[in-house]
Amino acid sequence: TPLPKIPLFVLGVVIFSEPLTSTILFPFIYFMVTDFHITENEDEIGFFCGLIASSFFFAQFCTSIFWGYMSDRYGRRPILLLGLCGSSIACIFFGLSNSLAWAIISRSMCGLLNGNVGVAKSMLGEIADSSNQSQAFSLFGFAWGIGMIVGPFLGGYLANPAQTFPEIFGDWEFFIEYPYFLPCFVASMGGVVGFLVGYFFLKETKGMRGGVLVETNDKDIDDDYYNNTSNAIVQQAPEVGLSPLSITTIVAYSMLALHSIVFEEVYALYAVTPVVSHGLGWTAIQLSTSLACMGIVQLVMQFVVYPMLERRFSAVWLFRCAQLMYCGVYISFPLIRAFVVDESDTETGGQLARVRYLVLMTLVFKYLCSVFSYTSVMVMITNSSPPHLLGTVNG
Repeated sequence: TPLPKIPLFVLGVVIFSEPLTSTILFPFIYFMVTDFHITENEDEIGFFCGLIASSFFFAQFCTSIFWGYMSDRYGRRPILLLGLCGSSIACIFFGLSNSLAWAIISRSMCGLLNGNVGVAKSMLGEIADSSNQSQAFSLFGFAWGIGMIVGPFLGGYLANPAQTFPEIFGDWEFFIEYPYFLPCFVASMGGVVGFLVGYFFLKETKGMRGGVLVETNDKDIDDDYYNNTSNAIVQQAPEVGLSPLSITTIVAYSMLALHSIVFEEVYALYAVTPVVSHGLGWTAIQLSTSLACMGIVQLVMQFVVYPMLERRFSAVWLFRCAQLMYCGVYISFPLIRAFVVDESDTETGGQLARVRYLVLMTLVFKYLCSVFSYTSVMVMITNSSPPHLLGTVNG
């Protein structure tokens, strides 16, 4: 079945703004904490970076089910627009951080006010049917991948503009006092654009099945909707609440998000930490370039590799294979640091060509696993969830 182009485009613009605001800090978070002058011990900086990064996800963890429930009750569109406003305002506040407390509060506010990832997945599940689910959820990966390219790129190249672009911003006291405001402000504008596009063009999808509005009672659910054998998932409609399969899928998704997000946060610190402190000693620009390259890789994997394999194998099979591949990826990074980095060269030992190539090659496999895992688990969650609880389950 052909997918509706206009709703997909509008939803893609909205989804794009999410990773833009969430990844903008990766290239400069280490340097921001250093500028707070909390500690002189470089080995302790990673701990404070972790506090800032985890505050967003902990706050989102506390409210994501609430926002999913609210979208089930009041509709997807208003919750999505509210989340875009909240993330944009919080991103600007984060750019004004001049202390650890301010940074943690602003990132927490961003997480508290933002449940858009789950709501966007629910909307995609409602405009797609069993024949085009993989294509619809590939849009999520595509828009997310573009945001993953632009976010780190902006974060690395626009951070500390008074030093990076002295001919333009060198005399601006504001950018000297708040060196990380510019990338955060630009990222927040992505959320503003997403809000405007969503406000004028995004239509409500709550109550739809396959893009068609269905009049039904919450408990009067069509068994055929659950007997969806696409991607080897078969689920009978429960009378009340969630089925064991839905709960199992949620747990699998939680574990995937746990180890994947931990890696992404650790990688950002690992790359910019000096060699003498057991990192690679990369600059913010080098880190942002590596992440932007992986965004491009993710697009290729999403639209070329995954569809080819999805036609031959089930979503469950691809998800399982990706989890096994993750193990090799995570083991590779400390091995690169142990056997390839020149310990005696504390300035450029982690920037050698062979180190960069091995890191990028390992990242390619990591993002291959991410595409397989996240796309497959989104299909699995949608197929196992009752329509009247789809927003709550995705939350």
